[in-house]
Amino acid sequence: MSHQQIIELKQSLLDAMLDYMNYGGATDENDPDYDPEFDAGYSAQDVATCGEIIDNFLKQLKNTGTDKTAIMQAVKVAVLELNALNENCEHGLIETEQREQLYEIISAAAMDAGLEIGEEEDITGEWREW
Repeated sequence: MSHQQIIELKQSLLDAMLDYMNYGGATDENDPDYDPEFDAGYSAQDVATCGEIIDNFLKQLKNTGTDKTAIMQAVKVAVLELNALNENCEHGLIETEQREQLYEIISAAAMDAGLEIGEEEDITGEWREW
């Protein structure tokens, strides 16, 4: 996956988080399922913080070269920061779809940095709580 595709996936993830926060399961305010009282359990600031964590992870990978230990340390830091953020949101920010997208971003970026990942390997599993 190219760096641009990773950035696009990140933006798609954040947009979906904001859409859910604003509309719940509805598509917009005109949808019959729209509930103006809906509370996703997180704020736009929480979504922005998620984006910052991803951005910091991607920046960190630029500094690791192909050092596998440094790449995995960057993965660990990002996962632990995402754990803390999700916990602060009462585990409502990162649901199944977001978990899969976050893993895709993290693993693709790590592979781009030079980490070899086995087909069934989960490089976040040791620390991930989401």
